Amino acid sequence: MLAAALTEVLNVWPILAKRIGVDDKIVILLMAIAFGKVAGSLFHWLYFVDYFH
Repeated sequence: MLAAALTEVLNVWPILAKRIGVDDKIVILLMAIAFGKVAGSLFHWLYFVDYFH
């Protein structure tokens, strides 16, 4: 179910990028989103999860 949702979202990005005129920078856009999600997850894990206590 999660993989299907992710595939559906990733199918929309190239169409959206072409419509707003950033189709030559689609790789940079996707990498920025991926790194932002990783950084947010890491922040959440380190700040909110009480792992050591």
